[in-house]
Amino acid sequence: MKNGKKAIAEINKIIAQNQKNNEVWKEEFSELLPGSTMGYNDIIKRKLWEELAESNLDGSPSSITRTDVYTGKNISLRQLYSEEIEIEHILPFSRTYDNSIANKTITFSAENRKKGNRAPFEYIVSGTQAFDEMINRASHLPANKRWKFNKDAWETLERICAKSGGSFLDRQLVDTQYLSRVTAQYLNPIVRKSSNIIPVNGKVTALLRNKWRLDFSKQKGTEFERSDNRHHAVDALIVAFADRGMVQRISTETAKEQEGKGIYSDKLWVPKPEALKDKEKLLKIYDDIVVSYKPDHGLNKKLFEETAYGILPDDRPKEELKYHGVMKRALSTIKESEIERIRDPYLKEKLLETLETLSGKFDNKIKELSEKGFIFNNKKVRSVRIYVKNQSIQAIPSADYKGYSVDSIAFCDIWKVPVNKKGKFTGKFKYEGSFIKYFDAMKYKDDDESLFKEHKPHPAAKYLMRLFKDDAVFLDGEIKKVAGYSATQNKLDLRPLNNPNSVRNFISINVCCEKGLRKITVSPDGRVRK
Repeated sequence: MKNGKKAIAEINKIIAQNQKNNEVWKEEFSELLPGSTMGYNDIIKRKLWEELAESNLDGSPSSITRTDVYTGKNISLRQLYSEEIEIEHILPFSRTYDNSIANKTITFSAENRKKGNRAPFEYIVSGTQAFDEMINRASHLPANKRWKFNKDAWETLERICAKSGGSFLDRQLVDTQYLSRVTAQYLNPIVRKSSNIIPVNGKVTALLRNKWRLDFSKQKGTEFERSDNRHHAVDALIVAFADRGMVQRISTETAKEQEGKGIYSDKLWVPKPEALKDKEKLLKIYDDIVVSYKPDHGLNKKLFEETAYGILPDDRPKEELKYHGVMKRALSTIKESEIERIRDPYLKEKLLETLETLSGKFDNKIKELSEKGFIFNNKKVRSVRIYVKNQSIQAIPSADYKGYSVDSIAFCDIWKVPVNKKGKFTGKFKYEGSFIKYFDAMKYKDDDESLFKEHKPHPAAKYLMRLFKDDAVFLDGEIKKVAGYSATQNKLDLRPLNNPNSVRNFISINVCCEKGLRKITVSPDGRVRK
């Protein structure tokens, strides 16, 4: 708003050019990967790819190459949209918190893994030939990116931040400090004394947790070490006992030890409060904690997957009956297992004959054929139509020939179904789940009668319960959380309520109900209502 007329005109010009570029790129993407939609991440990749453009000496457009800054390898347009290429942060996000496009480029996935949490000059050592070559390649990037590859990148970042007020670290802490002030405003009416509200640094909390040996994690040393959400309660307990004097003493002592001596926390001694010495009592309280999750039973989610399918006619030939639709697949991306599902039999036969003349693995042969050009009926084939098996494909009312596959499951309705033998009730029951997709959930919103009519597994089935993701259930004397579904196997993924990020645990719905599965609720303060 504060820009002048000339600056606004320039901004509008850039916006118009970006929109024009996006339209051109989307058309090229559709030609390259028929049936796929260019997403936001693909657009960012393309922008970063264009920045790598480097004209050869003759300056002709056809000789423009796009070279990876780190490896010096060329990146083709086909490679760009594959998993082979990734967007990477030039200066690590974990150390800068800069997620802007000015801190991004593209590189090979393997190279990104090797670089890890390092700046370019830390990854490729300055003074070496490889470093000089990297700097030379980076010179073609926009000015706001070039300096990030230099060996003084961190010093430059500090100077830039200092000019705009405060050091880099100070600026990153601004948001946290603001949240702390807002939290203090909420707590003041309760505590009634602002001096009793002390912000405690996360590192101080971790230090005290280790010194006082209060880490009750059940999976210590594994990737799930801190996935048990009860660790937040332990941190809150530590904060409660970390008074102002203790925090000040830790700050003073560590400052003395840190100066020129590297690791200092080992030498620090912090007396353990008397109330925290009874570990058995604390462990019992810890075990009794029940984590509460805010239920999300909303249905405004993604209804369809992005891929478009062709609908097969009802009177299709017998050999097509086992399929539910057709889709376009780029010839360069087709898999060996998909060849037999090519719809055009003459095209399939010609393709197989041509592949037989080439040597090497299938992936290499199909890549070679795509680059050389596969001619069929005097036309260059860029994509083929293949049959697909997908019962969830739904026809579009405005175009009967076109359909989309419905997306993820909204919830699972569980039914008690009588078991019949030779048309007679055996006196036994089984339990089945109706896994309702978001499409049907929205279609029959507030109309369970119609939903049940379509998805009820048996006329005499009895409705038991509806389970959404994150709902709490009681099974085998434990409280568990619904983490996911397996519709094809009639199973629920049930994990410990307090540790939902642990390994997947699929259990048959029939087994669950026979063991007395019950849906329960947990109040925001952790009280269980069965």
